[in-house]
Amino acid sequence: MVKIVIFLIVCGLVPYLMGMLYSSIFQKKQTSFCVNIVYGYMIFWSIFQILVIPCIFLKMKFSSFLYLYVTIVGVLFLVSIAKNYKRVITALKKTIRGVPQKHWSLLVTVFLLFIQVIFVAKSNLGDLDDAFFVATAETAVATDTLMEFSPYTGEAYEKIPTRYILSPFPLFIAVASQLIGVKPVTMAHTFLPVCLIPLAYAVYYMIGCRMFHGRKREQGFFMLLLNCVMIFSGYSVCTTGVFLYTRIWQGKAILAAILLPFVFYWGVSIYTRPKLKGEWGMILLTMLACCMVSSMGIMLSAIMMGIMGIIQWYQKKDFISLRRMFYCCIPNIIYAGIYILIR
Repeated sequence: MVKIVIFLIVCGLVPYLMGMLYSSIFQKKQTSFCVNIVYGYMIFWSIFQILVIPCIFLKMKFSSFLYLYVTIVGVLFLVSIAKNYKRVITALKKTIRGVPQKHWSLLVTVFLLFIQVIFVAKSNLGDLDDAFFVATAETAVATDTLMEFSPYTGEAYEKIPTRYILSPFPLFIAVASQLIGVKPVTMAHTFLPVCLIPLAYAVYYMIGCRMFHGRKREQGFFMLLLNCVMIFSGYSVCTTGVFLYTRIWQGKAILAAILLPFVFYWGVSIYTRPKLKGEWGMILLTMLACCMVSSMGIMLSAIMMGIMGIIQWYQKKDFISLRRMFYCCIPNIIYAGIYILIR
């Protein structure tokens, strides 16, 4: 029970308050629980990416990096508490009052989501790629290093694992496991699905709200239809639903099920209302998060953002938004350049 409480704090309360910290600075009227917790995870992952890459190349100990990361996140957490405790209470009251006003289809979706999360957490599903991704997290904890030893053999790498070193999501699993006090494999297969599957649906809900602004009936049916599509997506091992339910603890699954849909959300947002207020910084953090979870995210998120930018420019002749979208892709360009240099 103690570990469950710690898990709820680390993977629920902390990212939510970090999202509240961002919205309190740039979007003071934003009190949506879904928006703030998604924002919080983007901050969570982008800070991790900024810190971990230099630490890997400097061969810092895993324990030292853990203290560094926790210190920075802890400071932001305390600042958010001091700044937003009244906003949190207001947001909680607003959320509770808004539940009866939601369309029944959205409430059914939430119920189905609860069942799915429990099923995935209790099933202890496995995947062949866990031999690398989960084992890398276990190796980091066991050796107190940051990707210096092969998870397959336990021997030191003869050369830098260029394919994975710039997107070290397994190290995030290792950090989270140490904060909660469980083994990385338990963190990956049991705890992460409990927070990441609802996080994916929070992103989908944001997309629905943007596409069907103010129409709660359409928003609810959109979520219910999407949930049904995810449930019955087992016809291939490459569908988003399979990635979401059977391997969400892997970085490429997070990219496919959470981050690329969130990039799409920003594309829709820019197209429907180009004059975003305080949201360009979050788009930049989203691109950093894409780089952190998977090496494919370095290019795919930039390509996706570029395509949406060209559409925005072609349809509305909005060169300013296109230029800003390019600026948001600068982290992707930097990491792609580093990859070429170290390869």
